[in-house]
Amino acid sequence: MKWLKFAAITLLSGNLWAQSEISLSPFTSIELEAPVKLKLVGGELAKAKRNAGLASYSFKVNGAVLEIGLKEGESNSEEPILIYFQELLGVKVNGVGAIEMEEGSKISSNTFTLLCNGASKTALTLDVKDLKVTASGATKLTLNGNADKVTIDLQGASKYYGAGLIAKQAMVKSSGASYFNVNASDNLAIEASGASKGIYGGSPTMRNINVSGNSDIVDANTGKRLADERENPGDTTRIKFGKKKLIIIDGDDEITIEENGDDEDDNSFANGNGKLKNVYAGFELGMGALTTNTLNFQMPTEYKFMESNLGKSWFYGVNFLEGDMPIIKNKLAITSGLGMEFQNIEFNTDRILVPNAPIIAADSGNKNLTRNRMYCYNINVPLLIKFAPRTKKSKNGFHAAIGVIGTFKAYNHLRIESSENGYQEEAKLKDDFNVNPFRVSATARIGYGWFRAFANYSLTPFFNTANNNPDLRSFSAGITLIPFDY
Repeated sequence: MKWLKFAAITLLSGNLWAQSEISLSPFTSIELEAPVKLKLVGGELAKAKRNAGLASYSFKVNGAVLEIGLKEGESNSEEPILIYFQELLGVKVNGVGAIEMEEGSKISSNTFTLLCNGASKTALTLDVKDLKVTASGATKLTLNGNADKVTIDLQGASKYYGAGLIAKQAMVKSSGASYFNVNASDNLAIEASGASKGIYGGSPTMRNINVSGNSDIVDANTGKRLADERENPGDTTRIKFGKKKLIIIDGDDEITIEENGDDEDDNSFANGNGKLKNVYAGFELGMGALTTNTLNFQMPTEYKFMESNLGKSWFYGVNFLEGDMPIIKNKLAITSGLGMEFQNIEFNTDRILVPNAPIIAADSGNKNLTRNRMYCYNINVPLLIKFAPRTKKSKNGFHAAIGVIGTFKAYNHLRIESSENGYQEEAKLKDDFNVNPFRVSATARIGYGWFRAFANYSLTPFFNTANNNPDLRSFSAGITLIPFDY
């Protein structure tokens, strides 16, 4: 009998171990497509490990690429998945995924490629010869270690923290509202546009820095803001500040400043080929709330727990792509693009939404809450008709657009906080709460010069109306803090 018990315990232990650790086929790249946290461990055979189990996750090696996702539902704890590897040549992170390194581990290779978008977070330690980094959206990258050559392309509101990555050569291209700090000892080339900000250190011996728009580049050693530096004394470097001035720095220490006649732009507008002003692309900030389908912010009596606190319900968005199909050249166009939105709805009640229920319901509200907030991460695709002329005489005047925005809900959860018991209590409830995965909203946008304002109203229900759920809509309005006018 004792042997039978021992065998049963051994079999059970083996089953639990199989659930918490699995072997993987050899891979050299990782692609993360889900809101999952990974911790990379170098120097061991390929496998995945997690004490809380791996049943909710999918692992597929396609060629030499390890693809990681969720089978169903959402990650059930904050514990990361340990990914063991022997050689790694690239990492791609989409959406809100996160990747970091186990302490003491590093990635060593001749070449390494890092692609990040959405609101992902990546922190790696590297020892590579040739590193290529591409980031967009609201990504955050932190890199440490050593590299011979680093090529960086930053777009949108991405942030690159590379002061701890010691590089011999660094080439940086930044646009939109991106931020970077970089460390280069030999050669440094920077091309900054839009409202990007950058800091460089390492005292590079050769520098070539080009700045346009409202960008700022700062020398970390002196604190000096730099507009331009020549790579060679005999070169001529041209830098455009805004759209009116052109600074020309020529050899023999001669500097001339002249008005920019915009000859190329003038010819473009005269031929009817000038690009219309952007009305969608940019970093947005605003407030939002749930309403009825008649735009009434007062909820029916049985759904009072769905009323929004307007003072605490806000959102911000990063619309990083915008393209036009002209109808009338330089004036009218059909516009589309791609953006993402982080929406917070603060409920004006102590009642908590019930998760995993087919109907929208709330508890009795027996605890005083200091926060009762739903978070939604959305992907947006607009279809607009815009009037945004950029003629020779008026490139930045009045502009307007109307149309619809298609929204895909990528992720949402409910966060509650209370200090009723004399100490701070927090909880995160992960569920879809019957929020529709796809919605369509009407939008109107108007502006003058750099100023832009907009309002959105959902044409389709915010929640699934099956099982007699109420037909509630979302309304939001705000401004574009940082336009992306590329």
